[in-house]
Amino acid sequence: MIRKRCVNPEFGSNCYLLGDKATGEALLVDPSVSPEEIADMLEGFDAVGIVLTHCHFDHMLSLAETIEITGAPVMIGVEDAPGLRDPGINLSLFIGKPLSCAGPDRLLVEGDVIHCGRWRFGALETPGHTSGSISLVCQDAKIVVTGDVLFADSVGRTDLPGGDEGELKKSLRKITSLGDDFRVLPGHGPEALIWEIKEINPFL
Repeated sequence: MIRKRCVNPEFGSNCYLLGDKATGEALLVDPSVSPEEIADMLEGFDAVGIVLTHCHFDHMLSLAETIEITGAPVMIGVEDAPGLRDPGINLSLFIGKPLSCAGPDRLLVEGDVIHCGRWRFGALETPGHTSGSISLVCQDAKIVVTGDVLFADSVGRTDLPGGDEGELKKSLRKITSLGDDFRVLPGHGPEALIWEIKEINPFL
């Protein structure tokens, strides 16, 4: 699998491209960086989907432009879908830059599968940071994209609208039960293997 990461310099949010070199198909996850950086990431690939791990503005800052560039369908967890259009829910209202975006084209629930070339990504419902947070699991590549649920050395906030500490704890157990050899691609910060995270993360 081809993996590319680009980081928004203002908010530190990660944007990922996950692609199949053989077919040239790719998923874009959390388009938070500039349209120019999105276009650079896509060089040599055609996007077959844009996945939002959750609806907070810092993970979809360039969603509208990414839709225009790629024409790809937008996917998000059911409970977080209203946040695409509502600046109060996606929190952009509180930074004085209201953000409202089109979509989604597909609502993701537990067990849904997204195909990207030969890779299959399963949707894992991981609420707690938001009520509709989704993680993406690729069993064959042993990676899980966790959004703001789990970071290398911390976990997502639960004091924002839709946050729930009890749900977050359940979601963390779901993610870590995938196996110590799975690689976590978080919404902020560096990637790490689950066994490494267990060593350094005080919340696990």
